[in-house]
Amino acid sequence: FLLTLSRSGFLGLLAAGFFFVVVYSWWSSRRKILYAALVVPFVVLGAVTYANLTSTGDFVNSTSLLSRFVLKGENVRSFQTRLLLWPATAGLIKERPVVGYGLDTYSLAFSRVAPKELLVVENMHSYADRAHNLILDTLVEIGVVGALALFTLLGYVIVLAARSRSLVALTLGSALVGHLVSQQFGFQTAPHQLLMWFYMGAIVALLETRLLKDQKTDTQIFHVTLRVLSCMLVFSLFFFTYQYISRAHRADLLAREEQYEAAMSLAPERIRYTAAWLTEELAEALTEEPMREKRVKVAIDFLEKFTGGQDYHAPWYRARLFSSLHDYARSYVEFDRALALDPTVPALYFSYGEVLFESGEHQRAIDIWEQYVALAPEY
Repeated sequence: FLLTLSRSGFLGLLAAGFFFVVVYSWWSSRRKILYAALVVPFVVLGAVTYANLTSTGDFVNSTSLLSRFVLKGENVRSFQTRLLLWPATAGLIKERPVVGYGLDTYSLAFSRVAPKELLVVENMHSYADRAHNLILDTLVEIGVVGALALFTLLGYVIVLAARSRSLVALTLGSALVGHLVSQQFGFQTAPHQLLMWFYMGAIVALLETRLLKDQKTDTQIFHVTLRVLSCMLVFSLFFFTYQYISRAHRADLLAREEQYEAAMSLAPERIRYTAAWLTEELAEALTEEPMREKRVKVAIDFLEKFTGGQDYHAPWYRARLFSSLHDYARSYVEFDRALALDPTVPALYFSYGEVLFESGEHQRAIDIWEQYVALAPEY
């Protein structure tokens, strides 16, 4: 939060501090600490209200933290984006609630349910690859089954920290609470995930060490065994999370080095990003590098197979490939296929019009560009 002045980070910091104070006051029976903590949300609300009422003043504009909470410009856009993303994502989850769509597949699944208003609020050529909400992102990727397992484990570890009467465990538990709150307005990156699993593993390991020293009866041994198994589960999940992140990172590096087949073999779920990087190079002289055309075709075929032929990206990339080779007839066919799969993507119309114009089909290009503008005339 201190480095980025993130609004979600600030909310997470408040939540972590509030959780720590509430639990500590419960341990020590010091109600005055709790009462003092209850004042903080009202102070923050007052500061935000003041910032918005005096948003044109020098004090607010010169205070980076306060200016982040003024409802205008970029701050409003960010808020509006989430109000559009979340209901659309909820509808997406209803279509496949049990097991979700798979890791890193949000952009593939969301494009067909993306609301038209998002084109006005966001960059017209951008695409959403996260819901900016941990619960929704988890439900999309691994469904209700996976989300229940994850959040049950998180809740269990937080309760352990709250009941531990250990300041170290409580501090780690507060950090975990702050992380969860902040991620309801953002999305997890590799460092976020590793920190989350570190907090959980450290809490369980710390409390398990204390139990092994102090507990000896049969009932207590049962609880020790249960927590040992929990510790093993946390470690296993951390290990698999780390392996996934590491594998995805290595695949991305391979793709940037043009080792596309190796990248796809290592992490096929990253094919959307691998193919995107690959096709950005189509503008270069393919005739001077014959192997590049082959690599592009392999990647696009893999993408189409991966998406079951139900996503617009593969025919769109193939259309761009054919246009780079000046095979315009086949390029038009692929553009039409892509638009049939998803007629709501502005970039499809824009690039289709460019290819038509380049090939001399000026009137058709104008017609396509008029459809492009009609998608979001407000933009």
